[in-house]
Order: sequence, then structure tokens, then C-alpha cells
Amino acid sequence: MTNLLGLLLGALALLVVGGILTLVGVIGTMIGVWRLGTLYSDTGLKVAAFLFFIPFLNVVSVFLIILGTSSALRRLTHRSSPPLPPSF
Repeated sequence: MTNLLGLLLGALALLVVGGILTLVGVIGTMIGVWRLGTLYSDTGLKVAAFLFFIPFLNVVSVFLIILGTSSALRRLTHRSSPPLPPSF
């Protein structure tokens, strides 16, 4: 009985740590998408970063991210010099 309780507590601890790491990763990714939208002046990427956290609308954000990044890639391939980073 004690072994089973220890196993369950260990599994629960791993689930909690995994959930926290997943949340941090998703937030970091969406901050990166927002900054990419700011860098290339693409409002679609900014909207996608915002919509990603709203249930049922996060599906729309995936398509907006795909469209926005393909637009940014086209801008990069047609541009002769790399974009300047934003000044703070």
C-alpha cells in the first residue's frame, strides 16, 4: 500500500512539473510570436498571439500564425538587407 501511494505521489509531482513547464513554454512561444509580429508590422501575428490563450479560438490562431510567418518569410526573401531590430 505504501509503494502505491509513493508511486502515485511521484506521478502527480511529475504531472505538476510538466504542466508548469508546458505553460512556461507556451507563454514564451506566444511572446515570441508577438515580437515577430511587431518586428515585421504584421497585425495577424499579434492577433494570433492574443487568440491563442482563448479556448476554441486558439484553432484560428494557428492558421493566423501560419499565414503571418509565411508573409514574413516572403518579406525576407524579397528584401536585400535584414530588418533592423526595434529600438526601445
